[in-house]
Amino acid sequence: MNEYFNQRAQDYFNNSQSGIWGLVKNKEIKTVIDLLNIENGFKVLDLGCGPGIYLKHLKDKYSIEETGIDLSPQMISYAKEKLNLNCIVSDIGEYESKIKFNIILCLGVFEFLNNPEIIFKKSNSLSTKDGQLIVLLPKNNFLNKIYKYYHSNQGCATYLHKKEAIISLAKKYQFELKEEKNLFHCHVLKFYLI
Repeated sequence: MNEYFNQRAQDYFNNSQSGIWGLVKNKEIKTVIDLLNIENGFKVLDLGCGPGIYLKHLKDKYSIEETGIDLSPQMISYAKEKLNLNCIVSDIGEYESKIKFNIILCLGVFEFLNNPEIIFKKSNSLSTKDGQLIVLLPKNNFLNKIYKYYHSNQGCATYLHKKEAIISLAKKYQFELKEEKNLFHCHVLKFYLI
């Protein structure tokens, strides 16, 4: 998977800003931002940040302390050099921080994890009390089956998880679902650490 995203890093951000993908991505960004309870000074962690698409939009709108992590050195290089974001190369499961985050984003990651439990386990240890966890979860529909097929043919395994299973995993790590927005292709789930 790392090599898959390394090869796409240079064009990933620009491609996500135009055409059909750009329309979809902009709707996702607006939905995520509208769902957040965010204030200037909040600490925001983006798990699987890629080239920093979501952090860039948040940083343009709010005075936040952002941190992004991703496995792809090329994606992180783009986020740091082109977008001036605080991002590091790290595996989600191995990432450690003394900082506690008000908001953790996990957008466009679940479909690449066979076992997404690590997201909730790690988020539990990195969240402030009442911290928010925003998850973008692809729906198991025809469009995402095509998406899955496309990535699989490119050598990148993808998974379509059931929303109920994700909510159950969240509860196991003390995250409670507070709000949900539905887009045609995904659920945007807002959890709070309880």
